[in-house]
Amino acid sequence: IQGVAQSRRGYSIYRWDRRTNHGPGRRVSNSSDTRFDNNSFCKPEIIKGTRLSNNRMSLVLLLAKLQQEDITIPELEELIKTDLALSVKLLRYVNSAFVGLPKSVDTISQAICMVGTDRMRQWASVMVLANFETKPVELMRIALVRARMCEEVCREKSIPSGPGFTVGLFSVLDAFFDCEMSQLMEQLPLSGAIQLALLERKGELGEVLENVVAYEQTRWEAMDGSHTSLSQLRNIYWQSIAWTDQVLKSFR
Repeated sequence: IQGVAQSRRGYSIYRWDRRTNHGPGRRVSNSSDTRFDNNSFCKPEIIKGTRLSNNRMSLVLLLAKLQQEDITIPELEELIKTDLALSVKLLRYVNSAFVGLPKSVDTISQAICMVGTDRMRQWASVMVLANFETKPVELMRIALVRARMCEEVCREKSIPSGPGFTVGLFSVLDAFFDCEMSQLMEQLPLSGAIQLALLERKGELGEVLENVVAYEQTRWEAMDGSHTSLSQLRNIYWQSIAWTDQVLKSFR
């Protein structure tokens, strides 16, 4: 890993440092020191007896509506348009050079027609989480890297990649909301396979998520049952980091 890290000096380096479970996380970029302690980012700060604030509950409800697989284009358009900030950010992102559409779009309806309902639902979900100003950007990075990795691993295994993206993105949902994952799952209309993956790391999607997180944490021994080789995961990992950096740049 050290040699690989040194050959990728153009990218930010993310690694777990399992020597400590407390203290601020840190990212090391352009350095031979490739350790990254993200334990403090991925663990929710749960205070027993407290409930989600009205603002955060509204975000949960928005995420819930975005996960409805049978949502129509007009329904998705109206849902996004109810949040002006979300609409503006989505249009800015869709029109960015990173997305690379052949022509610019002026309305949410045009954007949905150009990129598709499923991809727009994914991007809208990403934007909702990106609005958590009280959370460090590193948490968003972790969510995006996992989402992209799970999506690509699913493609390698001939598993539908859309649910893989959702599983990776939502794997740190409890840290965003400082709430038990099981409580959030009660609010979100996710498929049984996605819920099983997030709550128990079981099923095909659960295996994908477990292997992605194990690679992220350098827990090689936990990957014995993986059908994806370490070299494949390494390539997917670096591609996902580069993709995440581009996504975050397009948000600015």
